[in-house]
Amino acid sequence: MNTWWLNSATTSGKTAIGSDIKDRYSIRFQADGSYIQTLLQDSTQFKGKWMLMGTENRTLHLTDHKGTEQEYTIASATVNSLFFWRAGKDGKTEMYLFKPTL
Repeated sequence: MNTWWLNSATTSGKTAIGSDIKDRYSIRFQADGSYIQTLLQDSTQFKGKWMLMGTENRTLHLTDHKGTEQEYTIASATVNSLFFWRAGKDGKTEMYLFKPTL
């Protein structure tokens, strides 16, 4: 299992890369359907649940530590990157690109 580091995020039409991302985090998906999200600024950890759904398992369904559910469309998943997106509250697409840790 890899730990994925958020490398770029596009929200409200603006892209931030690396350390310019507000609340940058890593995420580790566990085989039991749980995940651990770690804020890189202070190592605070949050645990939640994940599952793949939909056509060709392209929908990533997350339930965070507060019980809030979110769904993302997986655009690409390889050993070198994980890229998913969703429609934001402002009607603009939110996009997230992750890279694995070494």
